[in-house]
Amino acid sequence: MYVIPYNTGEALLDFFVITHLTIPFALSYSSVTVQRVLSLSLFTLGVLALLFTVDAFSLFLPIPRHEFTHPFGPLALAAWATSRYLLQLLETRGITTARRTRPYFNLLWVYVGIVGGIMHRDFLLSWFLCWALTEHFIAKYLKVESRFRAFAARAAKMSKRSIVMATLMAIGLFGLLELLAHILNKPVLSPTLRIKRFAEYTVPGLEFVAKNTHIIGHSTKALPAGYEWRGFGDGFVTLPVGYLMMFRLDVPTLHGALVVKKDLLDYMLPGLFTWAFDFGYIGSVLLSIWVATTLYIGSRCLSEYIRLRRRKMTARFLARESILFGCLIAFSVQSLIGVFLFSRSMNSFALATFTLLSALIWAHLIRSK
Repeated sequence: MYVIPYNTGEALLDFFVITHLTIPFALSYSSVTVQRVLSLSLFTLGVLALLFTVDAFSLFLPIPRHEFTHPFGPLALAAWATSRYLLQLLETRGITTARRTRPYFNLLWVYVGIVGGIMHRDFLLSWFLCWALTEHFIAKYLKVESRFRAFAARAAKMSKRSIVMATLMAIGLFGLLELLAHILNKPVLSPTLRIKRFAEYTVPGLEFVAKNTHIIGHSTKALPAGYEWRGFGDGFVTLPVGYLMMFRLDVPTLHGALVVKKDLLDYMLPGLFTWAFDFGYIGSVLLSIWVATTLYIGSRCLSEYIRLRRRKMTARFLARESILFGCLIAFSVQSLIGVFLFSRSMNSFALATFTLLSALIWAHLIRSK
């Protein structure tokens, strides 16, 4: 028998409870080994690299476009951060195969950043943040030299001529993309498109939220006619439509809301404002509590792993520590982008991924003997 929620707020709560009750026990009692974690990370990066490549080609070829970077981008971040941390752990303990294996993951990581960045600039920002945070915390927790800091130091020592050349190359790339966008009639390639959309939708979106948001829910007077608006959980923040259909919600109403107002609320506003409009200001408070608590729990569990590892180390222990590190980095990056920049990065299928990463972090509160 299906649980039948009456709005997307209840559907999200159902999904949150189900994932956070099942995944922790599944991870706790599953056989997690170093080899399996590395194999799964490599497989995940390879599959997502292929999907992102198909999406990148869809910009130039008449094939369907799916925009996989939004729902699956955080999984790519988690896979690479997990493998990077685990390989560094093994390398610091004298396992030479880790050094030979690392280039394969790094090449896949760079390729994922290129093809994913072609599709969405916000994924490129996520990719850069993931790389910076991963290298920073690896240097902090494993006491090795920070590659990001070394890169920044080399960049700071660049000569004036190199800086001018790099600036000219960036301007040239900007102009080339803009020219290709006009020649090929592909506006998505235009770097100015994001700036134009930001100016066109962000301020009206903020005004719309400010005028129509209550402590709980929102006003239905400003919403398009023809839908049975409830004034709470009307679908601006939603899980995948297929999931809602499985739970027998009024999908046409919810999907219609996303289509009509997606640019105004979903594309160009931070998640705090989108959640505030859909669920009221209490929605933003609950979202902030969710994110802050998950990050706190994850960091405390990771500190406990590090403390225990110094006393007794096992392969399964290292695997679990690496999984937590990767999920914590991916969750942090998705939180920064989705909550404070673009709600789209943690809405619809991306919200399901966000909830999954949260459950994988909370899972480390439970440990089997």
